[in-house]
Amino acid sequence: MAPLDVLASQGRRQATAHAGAALSPQQREARDELRRSLRQRRRSLSVAEREGAAQNVLRHLQQWRVFRCASRIAAYDAVAAELPTAALQAHIQSTKAELYLPCLPFIKGGRMRFVRSQPDTRWRLNRYAIAEPIADQRSPAINPAFLDLILLPLVAFDKHGNRMGMGAGYYDRTLELRRWRRHWKRPLLIGLAYGCQQVDVLPTAPWDVPMDAIVTENGIITPH
Repeated sequence: MAPLDVLASQGRRQATAHAGAALSPQQREARDELRRSLRQRRRSLSVAEREGAAQNVLRHLQQWRVFRCASRIAAYDAVAAELPTAALQAHIQSTKAELYLPCLPFIKGGRMRFVRSQPDTRWRLNRYAIAEPIADQRSPAINPAFLDLILLPLVAFDKHGNRMGMGAGYYDRTLELRRWRRHWKRPLLIGLAYGCQQVDVLPTAPWDVPMDAIVTENGIITPH
């Protein structure tokens, strides 16, 4: 997790939506309206409710063999009322597993890198004023294909494993390798969310990458 002094200096700015040329204007508007509604639902949770949900999510993960056996785990620093991950990150770093955090691409439309987070990792603010680790010899970046798990934030999800993000498309572009693989499912994609973010059916786009599981304060949900 980024140091407190770096986190405190962050002015949260929202990511802009990525181009949706494959969707009609009506479909884009429907997705945007759903995203606004679910973000508001997430923001309506109190700090205590968010932290309580995060503790329950961590407890579910600790009891899950898939999580306990992972050696390289990517997480995220929560922004915009996302499920908090400070305790989760601390737990990962207390084990033998390696913790990685995402770094935005330098060019528009690029793919994220994942950099290992360690006590001596250096940090910077990205274009959205979010702290991210700086890749160097001590804290190297890794190809996401070599991660065991990626714990993703989300705005909405459904029982089929479909995920709606903030709209910038960074995770979908970075993880599109998973869309073309039939047998090798690495890294496993695990969404972290509040139970209130679940919808019956989430409208999808061609570029969406589904998740392998979602963990909320209520338990672990596997797609069906």
